Amino acid sequence: RNKMKNKFTEKFLSDSFLGCINNKSEVLKYDICGCFNCLEISKTENIVDWITEPNGGEETATCPNCTFDSVLSNKYPIEDFLFLIEMRNYHFEN
Repeated sequence: RNKMKNKFTEKFLSDSFLGCINNKSEVLKYDICGCFNCLEISKTENIVDWITEPNGGEETATCPNCTFDSVLSNKYPIEDFLFLIEMRNYHFEN
């Protein structure tokens, strides 16, 4: 099957995935966050659930819309819809 060429490199998508784990202080630096599961942009203040990670790191944000732990801060290009789609495709379909 033909795969469309991604706008973002696999390395960038792979590296960006690290931003959705142990990310509380990073997410809280910004007013908005994006979820690559449901593809929604949310106000950071709407995050109500944080996952305590067993690795002893920071807590991990969950999406206020779908509750998945697929949240990235605005440090990443979350306002580019293609980024969220490519993140979802790369991480949930590979």
